[in-house]
Amino acid sequence: IHKAEWVGIARGQAAQDAEQLLRIVGEDDISVVSNLTTRIGKEKGVKLKNFSIESDDGLFVGLFTLSVSDRSSLKRLLPLLEGAKGVKSVTCVG
Repeated sequence: IHKAEWVGIARGQAAQDAEQLLRIVGEDDISVVSNLTTRIGKEKGVKLKNFSIESDDGLFVGLFTLSVSDRSSLKRLLPLLEGAKGVKSVTCVG
């Protein structure tokens, strides 16, 4: 039997505490960011730990740090974020 770990999880850290960084690009509008944080908050197994936003030329680039309990939660969330009005791209970083 081999112990499996998610990539990016520190040794000794429980799988339910895995962090995932998302880079999201979208239209520079507060309602877009609000919609994203609401969608993240509604997904079971995912918690928003922190985020930062920079805007330039009508677009924002946001870095969202999530606490993810399992990969299936993240897989359910990504299409919801990608499909949000005003979102141009969602990328898992790291």
